[in-house]
Amino acid sequence: MSVTILSLVLLAGALLACGLPLWRGTARPLGRGLEDDAPLHRWESERTRLIGQLQDNDMALAEGRVTPAAHAATATRLGEEAEAVMDRLRAARRAFAPTEHAPPPGRAGTALALVATAALTVGSAYLARWQDIDLVGSPHADGRVPIDIAGAMPADGGLGAGAPDIGAMVAGLEARVAEGGASADEIKMLLRSYDTLGRIEEARAVLDAAIERFPNDPEFRLGWLRAAVSVPQPDDGARALALAEGLIAEMPDLLEAHWYRGLYLIEADRTDEARNALMWLAPRLPAESPAHRAVAARLEALAGAAN
Repeated sequence: MSVTILSLVLLAGALLACGLPLWRGTARPLGRGLEDDAPLHRWESERTRLIGQLQDNDMALAEGRVTPAAHAATATRLGEEAEAVMDRLRAARRAFAPTEHAPPPGRAGTALALVATAALTVGSAYLARWQDIDLVGSPHADGRVPIDIAGAMPADGGLGAGAPDIGAMVAGLEARVAEGGASADEIKMLLRSYDTLGRIEEARAVLDAAIERFPNDPEFRLGWLRAAVSVPQPDDGARALALAEGLIAEMPDLLEAHWYRGLYLIEADRTDEARNALMWLAPRLPAESPAHRAVAARLEALAGAAN
């Protein structure tokens, strides 16, 4: 109710602000804006000056102060100037014509238009309230419109019609990899699927074979290091350290490879080298990142072990 009253008050204020100018007896002149009559006055003054010079020229001829030839030449020149000034003056008068006063609208018509606008607005508001759709509340809240639970639940494992079968896709990739004819891109696609599904142990086995087939692919070597940290196996240390140092030799700015090298140097009890590697890595990581905190924790553990 309060919202309706507020809406009506705002509507009345808007109608009052729009309607007051229409009730004036006469329309106010709009004026000339930022312009003035200076051009018009200038050309009128120029015309008056030329008329005075023509009169002086005629007076000089009558008094014998100039010859007829000089009088004729001066009159011709002043006449041409006067004609040009008159053209400019006519153009200025057209440009600076006085504003026309438009008659104000009739008061009866204005009142009728305001009443019709108010009635249309109020009627539209009440008509909207009578509709079936309530934009404020849910029609399911009071049970007026039941929820079709059977239609809302996906069938057959939640896959709609036309949705890809992830299991079938992974199985197809696994078959290709098992046959030994899968390309590097197909193996990487299978590894991404394993990572999404959390099947890290199976990814480790695929990576072992991928490194044998594609020993120069840095993605497989880096993926193997990630899997080895997540799913460690005996005797991983020497191989992991060699892979990490090989990646660093090829890509010195690969910070993740420096991290794995530090981890496996710690595992190999090469603490001084591990400390140097982690101290090199720490300032190159964002200060508040999880990676920086992990490096700081390892350095703190090394310092504690040294003491």
